[in-house]
Amino acid sequence: MRISNIKKEGYRLALAVIMLGCASSYAQYDGLQDVTKWKSLFGATHKKIAVEALKKIDKNLYPDIAKAASLLKDGSASENGHPDFWHDNGGLPKDLWENGDAKNSGGVLGNYKTLNTETAYRNLGIICHLTQDMAVPAHAANIAHLMSEGMEEYADYDPTFGPVPAIDTSRQPYEYYQAMQDDTRSHLSSWRNPDTGIPYWVPSPSAPRFGQDATKGPGGAYGGGHDTYSSWIDDSAYGGQGNTNNRKLVARIPEICRDRLGMAAGYTMATLESASKKLPPLVKNFAVYPNVVTPGSKVDISFIALENRSRNVKCSITLTPIGGQPQTLLVGDIVLNDPTTAGYSSGPGGDSGNNTPSSVPENYLFNRSLSFSWNGLLSGKPPAEGSYLVEVLLTDEDGNTIPAEVNTDSMRENDSRAVLSVVKTLPPPPAPSSFDTNGG
Repeated sequence: MRISNIKKEGYRLALAVIMLGCASSYAQYDGLQDVTKWKSLFGATHKKIAVEALKKIDKNLYPDIAKAASLLKDGSASENGHPDFWHDNGGLPKDLWENGDAKNSGGVLGNYKTLNTETAYRNLGIICHLTQDMAVPAHAANIAHLMSEGMEEYADYDPTFGPVPAIDTSRQPYEYYQAMQDDTRSHLSSWRNPDTGIPYWVPSPSAPRFGQDATKGPGGAYGGGHDTYSSWIDDSAYGGQGNTNNRKLVARIPEICRDRLGMAAGYTMATLESASKKLPPLVKNFAVYPNVVTPGSKVDISFIALENRSRNVKCSITLTPIGGQPQTLLVGDIVLNDPTTAGYSSGPGGDSGNNTPSSVPENYLFNRSLSFSWNGLLSGKPPAEGSYLVEVLLTDEDGNTIPAEVNTDSMRENDSRAVLSVVKTLPPPPAPSSFDTNGG
């Protein structure tokens, strides 16, 4: 439904809801609470799903996910994954994972590789949001519903989770979006209103086949022409007919909602665990000193090693003549330190309890400052004159290595290569500067 099609009074109501900070028609009922008071709204259930998933993730196996819990929950509550909030039932999780989009510059990998880890993990939470949306039949069937949707409303009213399945984590993080959508679509024909026998949610007859994003295809519709999954009824136990403060929300088949909440938590877990295993090791402040030497001169090499999931990385440092083959200078295993905790107060499940952890990348990553001295010899002999690339390569326990792209962007702090020049004669040092205090 487009805003331009909403009648004047409906538009005023929608605008009032937005101005109250509401992004959905989720209402909260608790005893005698006034049901005209609305919660914060699309994000409420998404955050609950993220919390449920995070509780079940082993923080010893996925320590970065535990550390970044607040960022992930914030991202899960965000609607920024929808290119057009008003019209799109889905988004583009692969774009978000790789390079981002107009609303989320850099996405996950783009920000992570440039050491902007807070934004990277928040964008990972946005991918979780899109994946969770695919547990909602109206989203998976591409049914226009603007801000009012029966199952979404009921999920906030009664957030009871069904079994949370263990999902295989070998896929790419963005692939769980389509897998969750396909799972939901596979049940649509069997989820029927018991009063009418008509399915609650009906995809378009020309909807794309499974494995293709149905939210980019033709729109589906509510069975029977309108949403009948849940409805508000008067509860005579709290004052009787007509008292709007005493109503409760009823779903005809609440088990459907509980099943979808459990599945959404399971697919969120898989998305986060897969992402944690796919994020590569990185280096920071790689330096070679001096970078112009005579054959056989000693060279100092230093950098900070960073890794998100494990303290153990393999390290090799190579010297490559421009246009030639690399030769190994150093190779070995490195044990990294635990992430620093400055500015980060860890609470239950690794959650900081606030949304402002320190911006230092090492807060979420294992890290260690390293320095090596190379004696300037290759197989006992000094290298020939010329230009060389000195490169550090880290490999984590998941088999990830430092991405080559870090050396082609405009940021130098994350480079893993440096140029070393071997010359017969060192250039003369620059002449000392001096000045005449008398102005002469």
